[in-house]
Amino acid sequence: MAGGTVRFSAPVIHYVSEITGALKRTLPVLLILSMPLLVGCKTTVIPPQHVLDPVTVAFTDYGRHTSIILPVKQNQWAEYAAGDWDFFALGHNETLVGIKALLGLGKWTIGRRYIDYPPTDPAFVQKLEIKRVVFFQAERSYCDTLRQTLDTLFNAHRTEMFYSSYSGLYHVTGNESYNLFHDCNHSTAEWLRLLGCRVDGMAITSDFDLAKSSHGGHGS
Repeated sequence: MAGGTVRFSAPVIHYVSEITGALKRTLPVLLILSMPLLVGCKTTVIPPQHVLDPVTVAFTDYGRHTSIILPVKQNQWAEYAAGDWDFFALGHNETLVGIKALLGLGKWTIGRRYIDYPPTDPAFVQKLEIKRVVFFQAERSYCDTLRQTLDTLFNAHRTEMFYSSYSGLYHVTGNESYNLFHDCNHSTAEWLRLLGCRVDGMAITSDFDLAKSSHGGHGS
């Protein structure tokens, strides 16, 4: 500061300009959409019933982000998570970056990593620094199809693969949009539906849980 004048860096000015313009266009919709947040944001997952060829799968809660974990082969699992490139992959988790992402001004990413111990391992949560993991039974064929779909999506951009020390995942970008209506938790909800689950709730936050009558397990 010189002579009472505050000077902002070019990136900050750029972010503020983008956010201001986007807010003018989307604020009315955002106000309407935010009303349900006042009455709670829990998302309830009802796993598939009468599974004929069951395998154990899991969804996780990292506090902000969610992910799914699918078996690959004996003693190997794959974790998948979606998010905003700047925030989730690059770890630029400043408030302005988060707002920019939710307004649809960011870039979507999918992350993947392989794990050589199961989510039922008592030390699983501590090893991956997960807040919570919930596992349940799903149809093997659905699990295999979803994993192949996500791997195809990931491998299509494999030459751009980037390891994130923030998320602990390998990331690529994709053609999907990222915004308040389709954030990381919405992607997890979509993937759970493809496993045969019913997902009730807006899936805005990472507060996912199994229906109380469902059979499953929690890690903490």
